[in-house]
Amino acid sequence: MRKRIASIKLVREVDTDADVSWIGKYSDKKESTLSIDRQERGDMLHNELRYFTSTNATNKKEAEQDYKRMESINSGSIWFYSIKAIAGIQTREGVSSWLYNKISSGGLWGLESDGEESDFREVEDGQLDDLKEVLLTLGFSNRQIGKVKVERDC
Repeated sequence: MRKRIASIKLVREVDTDADVSWIGKYSDKKESTLSIDRQERGDMLHNELRYFTSTNATNKKEAEQDYKRMESINSGSIWFYSIKAIAGIQTREGVSSWLYNKISSGGLWGLESDGEESDFREVEDGQLDDLKEVLLTLGFSNRQIGKVKVERDC
């Protein structure tokens, strides 16, 4: 069987289902002395939950920071990304046509949009390393992998 790597691409996509439970949660009940009453502040709209409770805050200042962060996420001012590396590989047996498949690194989700670009680059490098390991497992050589120019869709 012949095989070749047709492409390697880094992809950064919007993560539309990020887990934000580490920041806090909205509720219709005051769950702690640090819960923020959104109705009292005038932040609560029709059919919204009245209270916000931070997950890890130990004081009012931290609870306020978490609330502002969550509100920024809900308003779309801050969002999340996922990053993964994808390789297009081609295989064929004999003289028949090439079969094209895509394989990818595991990907990392939940990267905050206001993060440092250097942090995104570090994640991209890690995803490329993960993809390289997969390609080596599939029998591609370091030389074959190194010959492919990495496209960035970031």
